[in-house]
Amino acid sequence: YALYLLAQFREPKAYPLIVDFFSVPGEITLDVTGDLVTENLGRILASVYDGDLNPIKQLIGNPEVNEFVRGAGLTALLTLVAQEVISREQVIQYFQGLFSTSEKDDDYWWSDLVIASTRLCPTEELLQLIEQAFEEDLVDPFAITRESVDRYLQLGPEGALKKLREDPHYTFVKDTVAEMQWWDCFQEKRPRSTPKVPG
Repeated sequence: YALYLLAQFREPKAYPLIVDFFSVPGEITLDVTGDLVTENLGRILASVYDGDLNPIKQLIGNPEVNEFVRGAGLTALLTLVAQEVISREQVIQYFQGLFSTSEKDDDYWWSDLVIASTRLCPTEELLQLIEQAFEEDLVDPFAITRESVDRYLQLGPEGALKKLREDPHYTFVKDTVAEMQWWDCFQEKRPRSTPKVPG
């Protein structure tokens, strides 16, 4: 609850603390926060962002950090682009560097990196790195295909940005109740019916 509320109130003092917490190696942060990591951690990080990209970059670039958390870091950057806080160009340049520095033994991470890069409509240089990742079988074809990459290329940079801005997965957290009200723990539990006994 606190993470969503801090995000809603756009509290920048929470930014380094949240990054530090989710930088813990292994599965501990997922065990504590459940589906929050894959659902909305990226949006939460973007919502509390204090103007310094280095903490998010350190989270993304640390191979000891859980791959789902690193993926949320990529989502945070896309959210900041969608909300016009940072530029598409600076994120593309950063992504290019990740292709050359990332370890090649995690297809989930590589798939996330290719997906994030594709959603920005990659430049020619970034596209070459994406193609190389496909050729080296670093990308899970169930996560993203070359055809998906081609569709984003056809949109062009402005079309890709428009699509990103219209996607609710790349918005700031504005209403904690709306974000959480669908959770199972908030649903009314219907009493179980008593089974009828034959005869």
